[in-house]
Amino acid sequence: GYYFDNGNCISNCSGDKMNYTVTNSLKYCVCVDTTKFLYNGTCVASCTSNQFIMKVDNHNICVNNCPSHRVDHAGECKLSCPVGMTNTSGKCTCSTGSVDDQGVCVSSCPSTRPFKSYKYN
Repeated sequence: GYYFDNGNCISNCSGDKMNYTVTNSLKYCVCVDTTKFLYNGTCVASCTSNQFIMKVDNHNICVNNCPSHRVDHAGECKLSCPVGMTNTSGKCTCSTGSVDDQGVCVSSCPSTRPFKSYKYN
């Protein structure tokens, strides 16, 4: 079989990457070191600030946008929103009357992080 690597299909991953087959038979090149992030075919220490982290089992991949079958939860592409949050156009949001405090819905902002303004993407 072939493995997806940086937009290309290749027969084997090389260097600091390894062949990896996800349970649904999708095949990817992933970093051997699970603390690294795959970005543009290279294993790096972290994703850039404007990217999302997508986990494939315990492997990390940097993506510019979450795929349509995933939702953005605090900068990570998840399969679904956590309990208490709703998928609103591909982004996990809190219900009316609560606020998102670093990915967790709370009734009000903690005093260490007071509400300043809405952030629009």
